[in-house]
Amino acid sequence: GAVIDVTDATVTTGVVTIQSTAGTGGNITISEILADTTSGAITLSTSGGAIEKVVGSTASYELVANQLLLYAATGIGNVDPLLTNVNDFGAINTGSGNIDIENIAPGANGLDIIQSAPGIGVQNTGGGIYITEASPITVNNAVTASGDIELIANDTAGFDNGDITNNAAISSYGGNVTLAAGND
Repeated sequence: GAVIDVTDATVTTGVVTIQSTAGTGGNITISEILADTTSGAITLSTSGGAIEKVVGSTASYELVANQLLLYAATGIGNVDPLLTNVNDFGAINTGSGNIDIENIAPGANGLDIIQSAPGIGVQNTGGGIYITEASPITVNNAVTASGDIELIANDTAGFDNGDITNNAAISSYGGNVTLAAGND
């Protein structure tokens, strides 16, 4: 299948949308995509492949934006967690592989799980969901997986803010659910 490799892309305002419709093996590999953290958005979608960072990536973050939506079939950050700097996040993986994100949100506001499809925030029908955030996580839309779910909210340096606020269902139909908040 076709592979889309993104080495470096910077957008000061607006939206970045990259879509692979190549089917099986239509992977998207990223070195670095930067959008505005106040209003910028990134949407990556592959109907038959994975979304992964370039092997050996040394970028501080692979994906930087206010809003990040990811859609894949064979994993998102499955080989090596994607390093992100976003405020709003949603993702769907429809086949095999995990969703693995390590986010450092700008400021102390944290990460909001937003709608990626009606009623869905983050969904993985073929594996686990692993999200680590360096400040609060707010679950505003359902998080579901066939494997384990781990949501980890650590304190931001200088703030006592490692909370998880749950406003929607978090459920696994084949694994464990772990919520870990750094704020005591």
